[in-house]
Amino acid sequence: MAPTPRVKRRSLLTDAGSERLSQAIQSHYQAQNLRVNSRQIAQTAQLPVETTINILYRQQGCDLKTIKTLFQAFDLRVQRDDLETVRTELREETEVQPEPLPLGFGRAAVLDQLKQQLQGDTWVVAIAGMAGIGKTTLAQGLIADPALREAYPLVLAVNVSQAALELVAIGRQVLGEALTHRAQQAGGVSALVEAIGAKLQSHPCLLWLDGFNAVPSSAVQELLTQVVTGEEMRSRLILTVETPPLLPSPRCQQLDLDGLDLPTIATLFQQWGVPLATASDRDCLRTIHSTYHGHPLALKIIAGEIRSRPYSGNIRAYWQDYGYEYEIAATNPDQAATPTPTRSLSDWVLTLLERASQRLAQQMPLAYELLCMGATNRQFASEQGWRFLIGEVEPEVQASTMAMLRDRFWLESITVNTVPHYRIPPLLRKIILKTTPPHPPEVERG
Repeated sequence: MAPTPRVKRRSLLTDAGSERLSQAIQSHYQAQNLRVNSRQIAQTAQLPVETTINILYRQQGCDLKTIKTLFQAFDLRVQRDDLETVRTELREETEVQPEPLPLGFGRAAVLDQLKQQLQGDTWVVAIAGMAGIGKTTLAQGLIADPALREAYPLVLAVNVSQAALELVAIGRQVLGEALTHRAQQAGGVSALVEAIGAKLQSHPCLLWLDGFNAVPSSAVQELLTQVVTGEEMRSRLILTVETPPLLPSPRCQQLDLDGLDLPTIATLFQQWGVPLATASDRDCLRTIHSTYHGHPLALKIIAGEIRSRPYSGNIRAYWQDYGYEYEIAATNPDQAATPTPTRSLSDWVLTLLERASQRLAQQMPLAYELLCMGATNRQFASEQGWRFLIGEVEPEVQASTMAMLRDRFWLESITVNTVPHYRIPPLLRKIILKTTPPHPPEVERG
């Protein structure tokens, strides 16, 4: 017979109690001409931030003594109709993980469009857009498509951002090391372009060139020109670029990728552990989505903050602390809180990510230090490799630090031989390298 779980009585604020406390808090800080945030409230009451948020937003039942402490900090006494009693079963509950969403979720129409082009007379598809907008994810959805893989059984991917010479990196994938070297020796760039073009023309291949942060080099431009001007081409090329190449040919189609729409982002937020149960929750998300024009990486980092402690998935608690960033323009017009004609979406996304990294450094200094050290490596590395960087701390601390970074989406992963490997997404890596001080902040070890 299973043991009866222990039940403990806890208290939650009623609507009336929540309203009384909120008004008292607002009056307290308005009198001091201060903007209200969770940490200030917790500091005034001398309570942990997470406990304060749990009480204010009725996230968990709490003991009566703690609730009285919060009320007393703002010159209130708890009244009978301020609270309701709840029973809390003190046992572990298994968290049900949602079903994973398909690769390229929210981009079905775009994927179908590009797929049809690649199956037709389009030989080169250039997916253009700012960093973090979802170009790589869209390309991954294309090369995973069963129909395209059947038509082009050889799929090659080249990340040129990690290559000193873009054309040589492409040649090594398409021709192999020996033939690439031989072509270079025989006639330099022109001979290598000719050899790669001939191989693509004669052998069906789906070639994905990823990581162009600027216009492709003149050598790659020459290769692409040869591809689109040939009389026949059995291969197809996918480019993911921030600045597309100039290829005025009907054989090349360019897609300027936009952000994700609000319904897609709402589904993703809930998938990421941010429930949108109330109209207020959805209003907060609508403003966040509008501010960042559905930029997937920016919104994912925001979701990572919201779903982590101390907010534990409460978007209104996050909004209480940072909503002013969306609603109020800074004193300097160039620092406006939303994109303007003089301040691009790209600039504003970078500002968001810089602020998020600064908050991470303040709240989780060891996690931030690990990011600073890991940012020197572009490649995916195993968790063991990451933990080696902070190997002087206890194993449990290493594990919890990695979990923090994963929970906040500062790491992306791939599986290599059944083992997860991690890296900082390129745009976040750029932010970390830009904001890293000459010496990482001193952190408490243990």
